[in-house]
Amino acid sequence: MKKSVLLLAVVAVFTSLSFTSNGANKTVQLQNKNGIVSQQGPKGHGQRMTSEERISKQMANYQTKLSLTEVQAKSIKAVLTENAETMEAKIKAAKESGTRPDRSEMKVLKEKENVDVRALLNDNQKTKFDKILKEQAAKMQQKKVSKTK
Repeated sequence: MKKSVLLLAVVAVFTSLSFTSNGANKTVQLQNKNGIVSQQGPKGHGQRMTSEERISKQMANYQTKLSLTEVQAKSIKAVLTENAETMEAKIKAAKESGTRPDRSEMKVLKEKENVDVRALLNDNQKTKFDKILKEQAAKMQQKKVSKTK
C-alpha cells in the first residue's frame, strides 16, 4: 500500500515536471487590481503576441492580400512599429499609475495608423485594405457577441 502511494507520488512529480520544463506548456498566473487570479496557457490559448510577432503577422497578411512593393512594405512596417511603440508606452504609463489605458485614445491611435498605411497604398490596394479593415471589424464584433452569450 505504501509502495503504491509512493509510486503514484513519484509519477505525479515527474509528470508535472515534464509539463513545466517545456517552455511551450508554461502557464502564467495573472492577478488583476481586484485580486482575481487567472491563468493563461501557451500562446494561442490566452497569451498575447508580442508587438514584433503581431507586426510580422500583420505584414505577412498585408503582403499577401495587397501585393506590397518593397518600399511600401518598409514604410508600412515603420508605421506599424511606431504605433505599437506609442501604444505600449501609453499602456505602460497607465499600468504604472494604476489605471487602465484610455480606450478612446487607443482607438484614435489605431485609426491614425490605418490612415497612415492607407496613404502609402495605390487605389487598387486601398480598396483591398478597406476590405481587410471591414473583415477585421466584423471579426471583432463576432467575438464581442460570442463573449456576451
